[in-house]
Parts: sequence; structure tokens; C-alpha cells
Amino acid sequence: MQERLEQANKELSEVRSQLKDTQKSFETERIAWINDKKTLEDTIVDMSTSEKHSESDRSSREHEIKAIEDRAKVGNIELANDHGTLLTEP
Repeated sequence: MQERLEQANKELSEVRSQLKDTQKSFETERIAWINDKKTLEDTIVDMSTSEKHSESDRSSREHEIKAIEDRAKVGNIELANDHGTLLTEP
């Protein structure tokens, strides 16, 4: 009977050790997952911000191009009026 009790205590000790190792491993993986989640969320925010800036930059360039085209047309008309002929657009 004493031998069975000692064997049971030994097994209990081994199981507790395994549980402790498993809990450490779980905690390590949980922390890694939280860090990965945070990195992913930050990346999504960065990409969204970058997309908004790109869209804004594209819109600004299009507006600038339109303004240059309008100035060119006005200049062409003024030049034509000065010379009495209408220059063709490129």
C-alpha cells in the first residue's frame, strides 16, 4: 500500500511538472499572439493611412494637371487673340 502511495505521489509530481511547463508554454504563445495581433492592427492602420494619403496625393495631382491645362488653354487663346489666329491644341 505504501508503495502504491509513493508511486501515485511520483506520478502526481510529474503531472504537476508537465502542467507547469504547459502553462508556461501557453503563456508564452498567448503573449506572442497578442504582440502579433497588435502588429497586424498597426499595419492595417498604417496601410489605411497610406491609402488615404495616396488618394489625396492623386487628387491633388489631378487638380494640378487640370489647372495647368486650363492655363495652357487660356494662354493659347490669348496668344491667338494677339496674333489673330487660333493655335491648335497639342
